[in-house]
Amino acid sequence: MFGLMLLVAQLAPPAPPPIVTTATVPPPIVRFSANRTPVTVQVRASAGSRLLLADRFLVGPMNASFSQQRNEGAPARCTEFRDGSRRTSMNFSLGHAYSVLKDQYRVTLSWSRPGGDDCGAGQRTTSVEQTVTLQPGKTVIVQGDGGLQVELTRE
Repeated sequence: MFGLMLLVAQLAPPAPPPIVTTATVPPPIVRFSANRTPVTVQVRASAGSRLLLADRFLVGPMNASFSQQRNEGAPARCTEFRDGSRRTSMNFSLGHAYSVLKDQYRVTLSWSRPGGDDCGAGQRTTSVEQTVTLQPGKTVIVQGDGGLQVELTRE
């Protein structure tokens, strides 16, 4: 009888594993009701008495941006071990803020210039990043450190 049970156990296949299913839930769709119509914005950026940028930008569904960089050698009198170069750069960006509030924009301005003396001894950088409300015909001024200022006028 033991032999018969052993024979039956060898002939019967093992029970299949249970089938487990999970329901997939699609990610939520987020839509902003804010106006994304292109608008023209007059921009004036300065650091103290130095004008960094004065231009008009069309801000649409994508950000408007402007960058410039200047690299140049240091004056001949700079004979120390420094790398002997001077670097100045400015980066500006303006776009719709990710907000359901109308007329919300995100402004970013970063300015780097030689620090210390004019022989390339270090670098100074200041920047500002802020969300502002820009209504038609109105001007907003954003103040940063080191006299950095961005004036935005929506046309």
